[in-house]
Amino acid sequence: MFNNAVHERPLFALFDLLLEKYGISILGHRSKIKRSKLVNNIFQEMIITLLIKNGYIAEDIVFGSNKKEYIYNNIIYEYYWGIKTPVDIGAVYYAEKPHAKNILLTVDDILEKLTWYPLFVVDFSFWDIHVSKEKNRLLTQITFTLAAIRKYLWDKNLAIVNVAKNIGKLLSLWLGSNKVQVVEEKGSDFISTLSTKCNEVILLDPNAPRELSLDEVFKSKVFIVGGIVDKIIPRKGLTSKLLKIYDCATPRKILLKGMIVGVPHRINKIIEILLTIRYAGSSIIEAVKHTQAKIDARWRLYTEIALLARKLKEYNINLQGYTDVFLDNLKLWLNFSYKDVKIVLSRFRNVKSNPHLEEVVKALGRVLDQKFRLSSSV
Repeated sequence: MFNNAVHERPLFALFDLLLEKYGISILGHRSKIKRSKLVNNIFQEMIITLLIKNGYIAEDIVFGSNKKEYIYNNIIYEYYWGIKTPVDIGAVYYAEKPHAKNILLTVDDILEKLTWYPLFVVDFSFWDIHVSKEKNRLLTQITFTLAAIRKYLWDKNLAIVNVAKNIGKLLSLWLGSNKVQVVEEKGSDFISTLSTKCNEVILLDPNAPRELSLDEVFKSKVFIVGGIVDKIIPRKGLTSKLLKIYDCATPRKILLKGMIVGVPHRINKIIEILLTIRYAGSSIIEAVKHTQAKIDARWRLYTEIALLARKLKEYNINLQGYTDVFLDNLKLWLNFSYKDVKIVLSRFRNVKSNPHLEEVVKALGRVLDQKFRLSSSV
């Protein structure tokens, strides 16, 4: 959006501005910064607070007995806070314009360096079809989505589109102090105002014909997610209807080892997968495992056990010794414990009607008994 925009991450824009213009790599704050467990990074907490509260960075004495370091471009940046022990002259955050102080940077200085991409768009077109509990769950997911985005980016990287006026007020109550883009216009109209090409806009749809690639995660500018919750009433295929709205978008699905089973479907988890890949250096498999809830892992574990029984039938696999390796291999890309395996095995009922499945379930049961005996003897 700006001609000289070079950064996706606000924190890196701040670092570059401080070092290039003033040679400063020591930071601190005078105004209060609310520490959040969801971000858990004092550097990121400061830049988020600065942008939301339209604060200032001024040259002043940095105080503090606590210190955190952040290495960026081979430069060590230091952040101090806590007991007022003077450290050095550095860059200090103020919520309000400091009197008679040397102001180094304003919010506008930082925003001019930001690309404002990637942009995560949540479409609220289907808000009215949800029941009350689903609406609350949707709002909860949006709250956690903002928290996930704030770990790396900031509020303007989230846009919620096709939002009725009364829902906009409700979102403000749920999100608290924020700068999220809440847009009443249709999502397609909003996307058309952005300087993006069709192949840079991804619609995440579990029924898409093709899998999202690692390359697309890094190169795409806009990711669209449907504001849909189907915990109470199943709504299979509803996301695909968004293609009629976003005819320029490219539909893609996130797969785990060739299947959608085991991939989290909650909005905040989907966006967290993309963020983890793009900014934490994770592969798609690693990012899915990192965000997986136990229920996601159990469903995939259930599927893999059923598939093993089918392979046993088709290829006459020798299960002796294989089931132990089978579970160890699954643990490399699924977030489960051996207690979860026990829970999944208990869900296989009437296995006597399927002798191959019965054999697999019994073999895995023996492996579990052995592992629990080993763990209890340590």
